[in-house]
Amino acid sequence: MQWEAISWTRLTQALGERIAEAKAEDGSPWPRVAVDGAPV
Repeated sequence: MQWEAISWTRLTQALGERIAEAKAEDGSPWPRVAVDGAPV
C-alpha cells in the first residue's frame, strides 16, 4: 500500500466512484454505506 496526500475534492470523487461500483451483499439494489469522522 502506498500513501499519498489527497485533497477533499479528490477524496470525495474517489469515494463516490468506489460507492457507485459497490454491490449490496444482501442482494438489494442499494449498498449500505456508513461514514464516520471526527466531531466538528
